[in-house]
Order: sequence, then structure tokens, then C-alpha cells
Amino acid sequence: MGLSRDRRAHTGLNDTQQKEVFNDPYLATLRQERETCKQQLKYQGFYLLLKVKGNKLYGDIYNKYDRAKKEITKQYQHLHWLRLRQVIREFHDSIDTIEISKQLSGRPAVDVLTLPPVEFELRERATIAGMLFKPFRNDKGSYKVCSRLGSTLTATRNASAQRLQSATL
Repeated sequence: MGLSRDRRAHTGLNDTQQKEVFNDPYLATLRQERETCKQQLKYQGFYLLLKVKGNKLYGDIYNKYDRAKKEITKQYQHLHWLRLRQVIREFHDSIDTIEISKQLSGRPAVDVLTLPPVEFELRERATIAGMLFKPFRNDKGSYKVCSRLGSTLTATRNASAQRLQSATL
């Protein structure tokens, strides 16, 4: 589709692909190792794992726990990145087939290649719409909103007139 990025290309993994990465056997063994270390520390009375950091007797178990935790994070990110690259590669390998089948389906090329029209929003119009649809609490409040709306409409009209003058010059 040219040099611009194809909107149909994947930017992330879907739920099933993320579950595949999460349920990797190596990650499962690392999680089990981390949980074993955590249970050993809790059995020794360390319910807050940060209290173990300075302990000489159980510091090695905490270090093993911490290494396992870091390895899980590193391995998960690596597997996630690999799987995402694989999904993107599969998309780019199959996109030519998809484009050819669209062309052979009999649809005119105009339908395939045209982009939807771009919608613009004017800030002034959005401001006025926001003022019109705010709920009124009492007569004084409604008067303030209406007077503010009138001054906004006047300012919008003046700004539009200035834009038109500068555009025609």
C-alpha cells in the first residue's frame, strides 16, 4: 500500500497470542521457582519480602527470588517481542495474497484504494455545542450561560470574518 503504514498491520498481540506467551513452559518453571522461594521466606516468618533484603541467613533465598523475578520479566518481554515480530511478518507475507484476492473479486479499484473522508471539528462549534447542552440549575445560572453564549457567538463571528478577510487577501 505504498510507503505509508498499512492500517491493517498488527501493532500488538491479541488475547490468545498473549496467553501463548504467558503460558510458555520456561516462564512457568521460573514462576514456580519464584513461588518456591517466596513460600520458603514466608515459612521463615518474612511476610513482607523487603524485610529479608538485609538478613544474612535468608538473604540468599531472597536473592534467588529476586533473580527469578527479573528473569521472568526479561524472558516475558523477549517472548512477547518475538511473537509480535512473528505476527507482523505473517501479516506482511499474506498481505499480497489478500490484495490480489480483492482485485480478483470483481470490485472496482476505486473502492479498494479510496480512503474514508476526513472529518474536521471546529473548536468554536464544539464550544457552542458544549454550552448549549449544559443543564440549567436556576434562572440566574441560565442567564449567565446565555450571556456567555452570546459573547462567544459574537467572538466566533468576528474570528470567522477575520479568517475570511485574511484568506481573500
